[in-house]
Parts: sequence; structure tokens; C-alpha cells
Amino acid sequence: MKKLSVLALLLMLVFAGCGTADKQHEADLKFLEQNVESADENFVAGKKALEEGNVGAAVIFFQKSTFSLAKFYEAASLNELGRKDEAEAAFKECVEKDVLKTEALYNLAMLSFDKGRADEAKSYADEALKNEPDHLASLFFSGNLSYNAGDMETALKYYEKCIRIDPKSKDFKDALFLVYLQMNRYEDAWRLARKLSLDDPVILVSLLQVAEITGKYFEGVDLVPQELLSGNKEVRSMAVILLTKGGNLRKAIELAKIDLKPGSGYVVLDRLADKEKGYVFAVTADSLFLTCAKNREEQIPAEFSESEIRILDYTVPMSELSAKLGEICAGK
Repeated sequence: MKKLSVLALLLMLVFAGCGTADKQHEADLKFLEQNVESADENFVAGKKALEEGNVGAAVIFFQKSTFSLAKFYEAASLNELGRKDEAEAAFKECVEKDVLKTEALYNLAMLSFDKGRADEAKSYADEALKNEPDHLASLFFSGNLSYNAGDMETALKYYEKCIRIDPKSKDFKDALFLVYLQMNRYEDAWRLARKLSLDDPVILVSLLQVAEITGKYFEGVDLVPQELLSGNKEVRSMAVILLTKGGNLRKAIELAKIDLKPGSGYVVLDRLADKEKGYVFAVTADSLFLTCAKNREEQIPAEFSESEIRILDYTVPMSELSAKLGEICAGK
């Protein structure tokens, strides 16, 4: 089976991400926005400052507060302001005083990762999970650490547990899908097809590559949202290839025309990377041609009707096109 060349790792974290500061801030702010009641005037004033978007003032109020949760709010607010060293010290104090300990450990893991201390980040995440085994953010973060380290078996276990806890999350399924790709488990990856973030071009292109490998040509095209089919060239290129492989060359060419300019350029309809049988089958604004790997300078004209392709002395049924192109190049 052909090995899939997986695109760059997509790690869309639910609560925060490995080194994704914006997501981390979103996680912290979830706590800052909670409706926590307290009679402590400074804590109340800090919450009000947060609601008004004045995070700097909120930090000062939280530092003056004697309310038990104020230290975590101070740490999260410092983190939001980008004052990482101060935030780190405050989160450590939360751990020592058992103030939202799991969340503090998780944030320390994130801060350590952002500072390039991956081993320390793992240690904090492990401690968070020891304290709260089903803590989703720490589970997902640990899965991502394992993925980045190339340990797909361990990443798989973390992601599967995340899905058991929250079966509705597409982010977790996206991550599991990417692990399956790295493990060459393409049939397992395809079974997730309708559960993925199909509005994300990176996930979608990878899924279309899986459709090509598993022979799910038309099923793959049917999953493509119209806005991405018309608006994303990489998605469109894969759809063109799937249509060609599935035997609907007319539709493939119709879609390819979006990227064709009169008098110049071509769009690849199909291709095979092989020294002997390798080829590129492509369309220009006014012609079809086949180029074989053994002679890349030669463009062999092709013609097609509703049911067949004619190349040199070969007449090929449309449904057998991909299989025969390699044979034509091998015998030429």
C-alpha cells in the first residue's frame, strides 16, 4: 500500500495547545470568566476589572485579595498579559497551596513547553493526571507531547481516552486521525471521515489523500464542502485527482478549469511517482497530455470521449485510466 505523505502536524487543542499561546489564554480566561462568588472586595473588584478588559488592574486587585482562588486568577491574568515568569511563579504557589492544583499544573506544563522545556512539561502534565486522571486538557496535551516525540502508540492511548470522555469533540478525532496516518492505518483513518473537521483544509486534504489510497474516490469528493472546493486550490487539486482516478474525467477537467489560464500552465489530473511506470497526466486550457517519468520532456497528446481515452495506439476505458497510464509509460 502506498505510504501517505502526511502534511504538517495539526494540533488543535480543545483547551490549549502545545506552544499555542492564544489557545492557552482562552483556557485561562474560561476560569477568569467563571461566576465565582466572594465577599472579598478586592476579588470582586478584580473580577469587575476583567469584565471591563482591564487585566492589568485585575492583577493588582487579585494580589491584594485574601480569597482562596485569587492566586489562580492572578496567575492566569499575568499569563494573559504575557508576564510568563510571574505567571509561572504564581501557578507554582497555587500548586503548593492546593488552589485549583490540577489546572495550575496544566498551566505550568504549557508554560514549560513554550519555554522549550519539554521534559519538564511532561512531568507537570503527568502530575496533573495523577491528581485528576480524567483531566481532558492534560490528557490531550500529553498526547500531543507523545506525537511530537514520535511515540504514536502512546499518543493513540491518550487521544482514545479523550474521545471516551468527550465523544463529541472533533478536535480529539482530528488528532486520532493524524496518528492513524502516521501509523499507516488508512482504513481506520477513513472510518473517521465524517467525524472530522472537514472545514479545515489541512485535515480535509489529508483525508482526500486517504481516499486516494483506499480507493474511496467518489466518496472522498462527496465529503468536500463546496466553499473549499471552489476556494482552496490544494483541496481542489486533490478532488480533481480523485475524480480522474474514479473515471469521471469530464468532471475532473471541468473542475481543473478553475485553475487553467489560456495559453499557459496545466493542472495535474493524475500522477504516479515510480521510476519505470511513473507519469503525470495533465490538462491545459486546450489539450490533454501524458508525460512519462522515463522521458519527462515529451508530452504525449491524449483525447477522450464519454467512455474512453485514446493515447498513442492505446484505447483505455475511462474506469481503467489510472491503472493503464503506468502500463503505457512502462511499455513506451
